[in-house]
Amino acid sequence: MTYEKIPLKKRILAYFMKRHTDWIASNEVQKLVAQYTNATPRAAVRRMQELCESGDLQRKLVKNHAFYRAKPKVDRKEVQKAGLDMWNSV
Repeated sequence: MTYEKIPLKKRILAYFMKRHTDWIASNEVQKLVAQYTNATPRAAVRRMQELCESGDLQRKLVKNHAFYRAKPKVDRKEVQKAGLDMWNSV
């Protein structure tokens, strides 16, 4: 599979996973998409919104500007190991 055939949604998610602790401005992703793909910046915004709805990204607004980051995955075994399992403590 060539790089161009990777779906935009997967490419955006991979970008966020590489920088999973950083809040990234929507504008930065839109510029990258416009520069390196044939997709429109608006398509990038839609894909980021879909990733938020599916729980893969988090979104915050700062003065009407959207920032996104990869949502941290919580490993249930790690939670249990730390003794923080809320279901077993009830």
